[in-house]
Amino acid sequence: EEEDDKPRIETKWSPLQLVIKSAASPDSVDTIIASNSNCVQLKTSLGRTASQIASNMLAEYENENGKVDYDDESVPTNIQNIKASLDLIELVEQQQKKVAALQQNAVFAKEALDELHKTENFSDDGTKKFNAKMLWKKAGRMVKFLNLYRENKENSMLGPKVPKDNEAAPASSMDPPTNLEYVGATTDLPVGFYRLRRAICSSKSDFLVKTVCQDTLQYTDVKFENWDKFDEYIGEPELPDDVNESDFIGAKKNVEFMMPKSGFVAANMAYEAGEIIQYNDYCFAYKRSTRNPDVPYGKTFVAKTQTVVINTGNNTCKMICSVEPEFIGSKPFVHRQITNGMRQGCTDVFCSTGNAICENAQ
Repeated sequence: EEEDDKPRIETKWSPLQLVIKSAASPDSVDTIIASNSNCVQLKTSLGRTASQIASNMLAEYENENGKVDYDDESVPTNIQNIKASLDLIELVEQQQKKVAALQQNAVFAKEALDELHKTENFSDDGTKKFNAKMLWKKAGRMVKFLNLYRENKENSMLGPKVPKDNEAAPASSMDPPTNLEYVGATTDLPVGFYRLRRAICSSKSDFLVKTVCQDTLQYTDVKFENWDKFDEYIGEPELPDDVNESDFIGAKKNVEFMMPKSGFVAANMAYEAGEIIQYNDYCFAYKRSTRNPDVPYGKTFVAKTQTVVINTGNNTCKMICSVEPEFIGSKPFVHRQITNGMRQGCTDVFCSTGNAICENAQ
């Protein structure tokens, strides 16, 4: 009984937790998270995560000082550091939940496609009914995808399947581009590489314009220009003998759209400059630089995003999306809030795009 009364010593501190405990600069927290965002989930020997440690420290300060306005310059620097670090960690935790939901959707979509293929193979006319009650017990979301696929079998916004997507993944001819500062989402997708490349890159496809921008993200006034070179060939699964896909690298495309009102930010125009940076049978990748000049501090930064899609063969691929800010001139004093908002917004777009791909995978 005396042993139980003794205070337990907290051990197994991770670098992130130690940085929080020392009230170091949020830049240090950002560096650690950028190297491995899963560190926010680590727990000490007493079961506390970094966000719980930071919350406890702020609660102690508020107990001693009453309600605190953390934007007030009179708040000690160490407390401001803890609050800024907590905001960053909580943002990462929220984003991880969204990415995990996307990854689960991709798994359910793959299972639904397998089930659809199975029922079609064993029916005489391809319209055999399936036992929805049994499948619901297995995975409710899989049933959602299965119903969606059967209802819209001939109307996928990704376009028809590409025969060579049935093949095994090709050998890598070069490494994929290095990710930008912050990886917003990584997921396997139940869609063939060449089919997805056509849907995303071809100017003939309405997938990005209608399905993603207009229907999913609720953008208005959406305008996609053509690629500035090889527009009629970029995205096509088969090319004429006199066209070399390596020449597509460096092709540029401008896009603009009106983003809807969000929180305290009014509806505003976004201007995006995109460029293909890798294009071969193993990988395609493109970078985008997006300006939102009408938002607060909008003339002081550019959002740099990068999407990489890797061919994993057999009608599957992997998508990796990353983001980083570029500040014009000196950083504004709200640069951390801008960076956090950029990461959150870009992760939302990445996950919405991934979910739209899953919903059209039939």
